[in-house]
Amino acid sequence: MQATLKAANFCVTYKLLKLIITMHKSYLLKKLYILLFFLSLAIQAQTYQIVGNFPALKNNRLKLTGYTAFKDTLIASSALDNSGRFVLEYPKNYSGIALLQVENGPTLNVILNTENFEIQWDNLQDFTTLKYTNSPENDAIIKGMTMQQETVSKLSGLNYLKTLYDGQRLKVIAKEIKRQENELAALSKKFPEKSYATYYLELRKLVDEITLAGNYPEKIAVAEARFNSVNFNDSKLHHSGLMVPILESYFQLLENYGNPEKSNTSTFASIDATLKSLASNSLLQQETAAHLFSYFEKRSQSKAAEYVAQKMLNQSNCQLSEKNTNLFEQYRKMAVGNTAPDIAFADNHLYALPNTYKLVVFGASWCPNCQEEYPKLKESYAWLHNAKDLEILYISIDTDPLEYSNFYKDAPFITFCDTQGWETKAAKDYYVAATPTLYLLDKNNKIILKPNAIADLQAWLKNK
Repeated sequence: MQATLKAANFCVTYKLLKLIITMHKSYLLKKLYILLFFLSLAIQAQTYQIVGNFPALKNNRLKLTGYTAFKDTLIASSALDNSGRFVLEYPKNYSGIALLQVENGPTLNVILNTENFEIQWDNLQDFTTLKYTNSPENDAIIKGMTMQQETVSKLSGLNYLKTLYDGQRLKVIAKEIKRQENELAALSKKFPEKSYATYYLELRKLVDEITLAGNYPEKIAVAEARFNSVNFNDSKLHHSGLMVPILESYFQLLENYGNPEKSNTSTFASIDATLKSLASNSLLQQETAAHLFSYFEKRSQSKAAEYVAQKMLNQSNCQLSEKNTNLFEQYRKMAVGNTAPDIAFADNHLYALPNTYKLVVFGASWCPNCQEEYPKLKESYAWLHNAKDLEILYISIDTDPLEYSNFYKDAPFITFCDTQGWETKAAKDYYVAATPTLYLLDKNNKIILKPNAIADLQAWLKNK
């Protein structure tokens, strides 16, 4: 509303000044018009300022990093002067947590929310010397986090004591637990309703509930209800730095259900709730689904990964990017138990290899993870080939033949590159979305393992 009024006032001012110039043809008024026009542009580009003083860290570099859902964003950088003073600016449209990082010094979480404020920190070893001026938001978060941590610590101790006593003592402990839980629930009401600090404290409370439920399974249902009510499309959440910790800690919590069927049911319901809250934001929904998919894959939660893939592939209101289509199709069509597509290379093809095991690897010379895994693959090849009768077919998605030949020139196993990059037929047939991607096949070309790294492959084969 405020932005609309500013825009309207600007338009009126612009029209009036233009009329005056037209009527009077005054050089002075023309100058005034130009001055006011650029002043208006400056106002529209308004930023807020942080002035700090860390005397112990003079002449060091520092940077201010914000959060955007799954990515970190550099907001500003500067340097402390000879006295330890610095100035940083942040855009008025960023409301959330940011990380202030000083080279050779500490890191500090600060709230940015339409405030010009100052930070004074005289003794870096003592947080009580950290002072904010003109920042109700940061004052509130310090006070709120302190109170929250104290209450959570008390609750943890009380819940432990509850397991040791019965009778009247148990009743007293249960009563005190209820009181502390009420204190925690009412904490956010002690601060301004629309402040970012209040919102952030609620998120932290959810994290604490998930952590507590990890130790006390009877509390999982409470954490589950709270998680399923989260609006993951809220920009305040995206700027909190907590989106990934909340998602991953929560779904890890659901693994603690003693009943696998109940665990799967709750996991699927929470995946539904998460993606539904992002229905109006297709790009972020895809990004969130891809993150969850990869997370479940790493934790060998194949049913949850498959559920995410099927959910995204089957919905009609979201146009998946090619990368995400490949990611999810890779799971559906390249799942363990399926038969892998044949791959033609040079004068041979995958199906013709007679080995007990066949490892298909997709990599590239420019891929950092491939550069780390490739030497391990070379080192372990003799054991894999001789002890386990395993052959490796390494498909490079390089596009420069010289870079390919230089990088893989001493490979002891089969390598192939047609310099078509991601368009190479094998990469498309296998729906490859990232490198390195590995598939272990049996003699009949059935997929039996999708290792994340060479170490996973070795550990699996040692038991065979």
